[in-house]
Amino acid sequence: MAECPEPALRPGVPGDAKSDSAGRGQMFEDIVIPGFTDVPDATAGLAIADFDHDGLNDVFSINRKKAVVQGGRPTYQLRLFLNDGCWRWKQHTLQITGSNWMADKFAPGAQVPNLADFNGDGFLDIVITNSGRQSAGTIFLLSKGAFDTFEDRSQDFDIRNLGSYSRQSSFGDVNGDGWLDVAIGADNIGNAAYGYPTQRLYLYQPGGESFESGTFKDISGTSLIPEFGGDFKGDPRYDKAGPQLTLVDLDNDGDLDMVQGYHSDMLMGKWDDPNSSGMYDQGIYVWRNLLKETGTFGYERIIDNGLADYARMRYNAWLGEYEPVVHGLGLPYINFADVNNDGLLDAIATGASDPTWHVHSDQVVGAFWKNLGGFRFKKVTSEVGLDALNWNYGEWEKFWSAKLDPRSQYLTENTSRWRMKTGFQNWTTQQLQFYGGDIVFGDYDNDGWQDFLFVDRHELSGSWGTMRNVLFMNNGDGTFRPVKTEISGIDNNTTSAEAADLNNDGLLDLVYVDTPENASGAAAAKEIPKDKLAPHVYWNTGAHGGRENHWIRIRFSGISDHKLIGAQAITYEAGTLEGDQPKLVGMRRISSNHSYRSGGALDAHFGLGNRPKIDFKIVLLSGQMKQFSHVESDRIVEIDWEASTVKEVKRPTNQ
Repeated sequence: MAECPEPALRPGVPGDAKSDSAGRGQMFEDIVIPGFTDVPDATAGLAIADFDHDGLNDVFSINRKKAVVQGGRPTYQLRLFLNDGCWRWKQHTLQITGSNWMADKFAPGAQVPNLADFNGDGFLDIVITNSGRQSAGTIFLLSKGAFDTFEDRSQDFDIRNLGSYSRQSSFGDVNGDGWLDVAIGADNIGNAAYGYPTQRLYLYQPGGESFESGTFKDISGTSLIPEFGGDFKGDPRYDKAGPQLTLVDLDNDGDLDMVQGYHSDMLMGKWDDPNSSGMYDQGIYVWRNLLKETGTFGYERIIDNGLADYARMRYNAWLGEYEPVVHGLGLPYINFADVNNDGLLDAIATGASDPTWHVHSDQVVGAFWKNLGGFRFKKVTSEVGLDALNWNYGEWEKFWSAKLDPRSQYLTENTSRWRMKTGFQNWTTQQLQFYGGDIVFGDYDNDGWQDFLFVDRHELSGSWGTMRNVLFMNNGDGTFRPVKTEISGIDNNTTSAEAADLNNDGLLDLVYVDTPENASGAAAAKEIPKDKLAPHVYWNTGAHGGRENHWIRIRFSGISDHKLIGAQAITYEAGTLEGDQPKLVGMRRISSNHSYRSGGALDAHFGLGNRPKIDFKIVLLSGQMKQFSHVESDRIVEIDWEASTVKEVKRPTNQ
């Protein structure tokens, strides 16, 4: 492919982080994409996929444009940025019919998009969660014979979850009937001002031969999935808050289990307020799908497999604070990846730990679990080198050789506003920990081992230009190390992120989702620089080893998304797959929700280290399998499922 000019570097907010990443030569570079990275509108969520089928990943975003008139309501907009190659993107107009909403004036409170082809017409449909007691609810945009034309079928399909603080969705055929079902996580902050914490699992119900003739049935709050979701009751022993959930096959048995993390961001509420009690049950809830075991669809809640966790607090009116009844981890953001290349999905969770507003029994920001097989896990955070997930800012200052404002406006504002534990008023910024907002897995240096980006969504006034997310690199054995900014180039923090190869060079890039005022105190929000409101694109340059390693990206055709979602893509040493002892290289799950507040393509990216060729197989949830041997690396390949063929995809010029 012809070479493109290197993209310009983004100036950004001056400070230690930007200084550490100055110039070129880092793994990632914060770059300029005119018309995208220079638009200072907060991004509620985004999705990355090839909308127009030209071989390049495009970016779909939900933006919140601030009202010009002070006190006016912001305008929500849907934006599709088509990738023209050579880091040139252009905004493309979307058409929506049968709706009260237009792309440039969309439903207020729109949050997180997710993508899949529900009706099998070859184009992506879009599900957008929505927040607020008076909101329009979750929006279902069904493609109408083109990548940019949609019909609003929200009322017909009715996965709206009205009145909810809906967040991340997850798709999959959970009951094996040949149709995609939809799970939706929901949160509660303070006093349910943003909506109620009503999580849902909607099963598609066919109504005829076409997808359009059917609808969805809510099974949350029923015996089919015990202790999950249901209507809001204003009862802290019943209601739970969990913004992210995932449909995922944890035990490789061919059906989709479900995991959701619950937390309690309720310290600012009155303890006996039914809408905001800090006595919500917390923890990591795990449901095992019994379809393969019993032949009948239904979930059972698992409480003793090493991943499942439970915590509960109670309010001590005499002391004026919450105290633990049962200790556990209230970490809402859970993601899965095979980090030790044994063919099993391991788990990592993160969340907030601020004593300024988060009610929790244990001061933990992140934890990691190894999948032992047989639906069992073991928490091994320290053993895999991830104690740094729980460092405070004082320790991060030493790692970065930086200095944060010792008393940020965020800290002092919250101290004066809420009733805190005794002695908290004397805390400094250095005693706080990260606000863990997301974990984004990917093999960022293509060495054959999955790494991850650790997202800190804090916005500390007075520390602009100092805060940053952290890249954790896999040591090549399933253990990790944090990487300094001078090497990683990750010089900004954010709300969440999504990884994808944006220029078809075989290296995973990053796009940041940023709604900084959502994670700030009110005073800090007034001071947020415009650069912090605009999205960021981090170009993976291949520096520090990535450019020398081999890779492969696997795409699919000739197969419906309901069959593909939940499948496993597994790579092996070349020439070993057909033998008695195949040598596994790595495994990826095919899913549209890869992290928090984002959606992505149904493909699989593998770093391959020094392997010029690879064997791989694809295993569907149904057990159907295709395998291919001696496939050359350093290319995008497409599997035609019906024809059982694999071919190289001609890549558009975009380097």
